[in-house]
Amino acid sequence: WSRAIARELIRLGAGTEVRVGVAMQRSAALVASLLGVLRAGAAYVPLDPSYPAERLAHTVDDSQLRFIVTDAPS
Repeated sequence: WSRAIARELIRLGAGTEVRVGVAMQRSAALVASLLGVLRAGAAYVPLDPSYPAERLAHTVDDSQLRFIVTDAPS
């Protein structure tokens, strides 16, 4: 699972010097996502979905995220 996430992130352009947000509840999917980001060579920035929208927006802007991995429905 983490390998598939890494491949997709690499396909999209993730790699060294790229920060990827991970906004997921605690689960096996969260672990796979973190490993996938690391396998892609990127850095992950944890985003707690329970935080207020303003705080998440500030974190996203301040971290200059290029991608966000989430388990939330689109």
